[in-house]
Amino acid sequence: MFCHCFALWAVLSACSPLLLVASSFPLAYREGSFWTCWTLVFGFLVANLSDLQFASLLEEIASAMRGGIPLADSMRRLERNRLGRVSKTASMIAGRLERGESFDSAVQSLDSSLATQVAASVSASEKANSPELIERFAAQLKRRSEYTRSLWFAWFYPLLLVVVGYGVAVFFLAPVIRGNTVRVNYNGEIAWADWVVATADWLQVNWVWPPIVFAVLCLLAYFALRWRDHFPHSVRMGLFCSSLADQISHDVPDDVAIRSAAQLSGDSEMQSIGNPSMQSPEMEQILAQADIPAQAIGNVNQKQLTVSVLHYLAAMYAERSRRHVYLLSCLLPRIAMAVIGGGLAISYVWWVMGPIYRQVAQW
Repeated sequence: MFCHCFALWAVLSACSPLLLVASSFPLAYREGSFWTCWTLVFGFLVANLSDLQFASLLEEIASAMRGGIPLADSMRRLERNRLGRVSKTASMIAGRLERGESFDSAVQSLDSSLATQVAASVSASEKANSPELIERFAAQLKRRSEYTRSLWFAWFYPLLLVVVGYGVAVFFLAPVIRGNTVRVNYNGEIAWADWVVATADWLQVNWVWPPIVFAVLCLLAYFALRWRDHFPHSVRMGLFCSSLADQISHDVPDDVAIRSAAQLSGDSEMQSIGNPSMQSPEMEQILAQADIPAQAIGNVNQKQLTVSVLHYLAAMYAERSRRHVYLLSCLLPRIAMAVIGGGLAISYVWWVMGPIYRQVAQW
């Protein structure tokens, strides 16, 4: 009874978006808008712009800034040269710009958690009169996309080992153990451990539940990576320091530069600074991490020293980010492969084949 109720709940949950769209379709059709109908039917399947697509959008904006091309024209060019979501987004931004709206308001209308950071990168680049901030943010988006891809490939083989090991246990080992336990015990010869026999009996009846739990965990991990709304802390702080350094080097006022850098990084702690200045406690705490005196030394200009310290901090956070990537996408998957593969092999030899060979040795 429980299994039937669970299956009915799963089917209704999967079909609920389709039922909602189907109920809305006649109303949209009566309005006479085919595009509205199409959006209702397939809109829930269309995700936000990916990191690579946002990066291409930012690179087009940076190219327009270097060439002195109006943003509306560059968005129209991107609309003509690209397809899908990028073309549609570029068309929407170009239309808003041609109606006199600012780029910030046009980008903020996007249904994405990155919209604020994209708008902040363009605003900071305009204030610094340099597209380097846009290009740096686009590079971070590309690196995050590459990191996510490498993370999936790195963890694919440990997960594959789990699936193969479970399949071997369910379809080969469990039937052999159950089919021979009664006969072998009756003859008084080979006997597997009680927990091995109990596990084989349980797998025969409940073998479907572990794959369901495993699939749900994999889906949760996928959505957590796919729809995460911010960078890791080391990346956020690296963006903040590098953005702040570039703006200060172009004589942007400290308070304006700190606010723009905080929005670009997406770090809530930096955005919560009440009176942003280089003398605020939060900024002094950040600068102190470099272990370099932030006061003027000799003939070194104070602004030059602050910019150098910020660039040093950005490099330090970048190194922390690389270590984080190596840990999650390289070291831990290798350890998992060794532990899972070795554990499966040792378990098979010791608890399944071991009793057989030990009895054969006694003969």
